[in-house]
Amino acid sequence: MFTPIHLALGIEPGDLSLSLIEQAVEHGVRETGALDWKTNVYDPRKPQWDDEAAKDIAGFIAENGVFEGHGLSRLTTGGPSDVVLAEMYAIYFALSRFHQHRGKLVIRTDSRKAIALARTALDGHCRHARPAVQHVQTLLRTLQPRLEAKTIEFQWVKGHSGDLLNEVADTVAVLSRRHMQAGIPLSESRSRLEVFVRQALAAQSVEAAWGVAPKASSVALAA
Repeated sequence: MFTPIHLALGIEPGDLSLSLIEQAVEHGVRETGALDWKTNVYDPRKPQWDDEAAKDIAGFIAENGVFEGHGLSRLTTGGPSDVVLAEMYAIYFALSRFHQHRGKLVIRTDSRKAIALARTALDGHCRHARPAVQHVQTLLRTLQPRLEAKTIEFQWVKGHSGDLLNEVADTVAVLSRRHMQAGIPLSESRSRLEVFVRQALAAQSVEAAWGVAPKASSVALAA
């Protein structure tokens, strides 16, 4: 195995181990497009710790309150923990939904790799070695004719750093997952999530009071 950590440390391919992570920390290896550090390690002793460790929902939320989500397991055989695929599908759903929007589209995600792969696809290159990634790149490529006249800006935001749309998007994914596990019907889950999103955007906080989502000439989306 040859990971971005092996590359940064200048060592030969090998296993991804705790010792290797400790070396990376000791040498101050910085984040790159292929390496995203987490500030806090997931703690399996905490209730619902896997809400953050797993990625079962691929979707987006827009600053005007529009949101969409799909179960990742229905889209790909990559598995629920495939974060990059989930983020790429989220970008695809967002562009599909807002391709007719007249203003500038700002796509914000906490996955640099998903941004790089999406940009590559929109530039016409869909030859990734991994079939599942190539498939979603091909889907993105089909949108290109409808996006040629649009201004699309990709922005990376650090996850769990207080960015409102990112935090709301993450919480919607967590709530969606809990609703599915609890057997809550999709219609009821959707209604609950709509209330949460309106409240969060109105109060600029995930712990929000009831309100109306702000409107804007441009649309910012968090995947």
